[in-house]
Amino acid sequence: MMENDEYQKAQNQEIKLGKEEGLDVSLYANPQFNWLQMEQIRMGLKDKVDASIYADPSNNYETMRQMRISLYAGIDLVPYLRRGFADDDLEEIRLAIMNRLPIDTWLQDNMCAPQIHEIRVGLCEDIDVSLYADIRYNWMQMQEIRLGLEKKLDVAIYAKHLFNHAQMREIRLGLESGLDVSGYCSLVYSATDMKEKRKAVISRKRVLSVKLDAPAPCRLVASDLDFACRASADCLPQHLQVI
Repeated sequence: MMENDEYQKAQNQEIKLGKEEGLDVSLYANPQFNWLQMEQIRMGLKDKVDASIYADPSNNYETMRQMRISLYAGIDLVPYLRRGFADDDLEEIRLAIMNRLPIDTWLQDNMCAPQIHEIRVGLCEDIDVSLYADIRYNWMQMQEIRLGLEKKLDVAIYAKHLFNHAQMREIRLGLESGLDVSGYCSLVYSATDMKEKRKAVISRKRVLSVKLDAPAPCRLVASDLDFACRASADCLPQHLQVI
C-alpha cells in the first residue's frame, strides 16, 4: 500500500507541476501513465513540441524521451515507431539521421539497438556496411566484421553467418597479425581451438634476426621455425648454414 501511495504521489506531483507551469495537463492526467511517462509529456508541453505524438501509455518513458528529443531537431521518428522500433533503437536511428547517414538503406525490421549501432558507426567511418548490415548477424558478429573492415582486412574470409563472434575474433586477430589463417579458419574448430592454433602459428612465425660482423661460418638451428637472417654486407651466402 505504501508503494502504491508513493507511486500516486509521484503522478500527482507531475500533474501539479504541469498546472503550475500553465500546461494542459489533460494530455497526461491519466492513471495509465506512470510518473516517468507523465514527466516526458510534461517536458514536451513545456518546450512547446507536439507531445500528443508520443503521449500513448503503450510507449515506455525512454521511447517517449527519444520521440521528444527528436522533435527538438525536427526529426520524425513516428514511421520507425510504427515499424516496432523503440527506446534505444530510436536513439540510434535519431543519431544516424542527425548525422545525415543513410540509415534507412540498411535498417531492417526487428534489428536491435546494438545492431543499428554497429551499422551507424560503420557509416560514420565510411566503410562498406553492406558486408554486415544483415539481420542474420548478431551485433557481436557485426562488430567483428566492422573491426576487420577498419583494419582493411579481407573480412570475406570470416564474414559467414555460421561463425560465431568468438570464432570471427580469432580469425580477425590472426589476419591482423599477418598470419595464414587457412589452417584454422574452419567451422570444425571452436573459438578455443582457433585461439590455440593461432598462438601456435605465431610461435612458428618467430623471426630470427642475425647480424654477422665477420664472414665467418654461422650455424642456426631453426627446428621448424620460419626466420629471417640479416647479415653484414661482406657475409657470403656460403657462410650461413641452416640445420
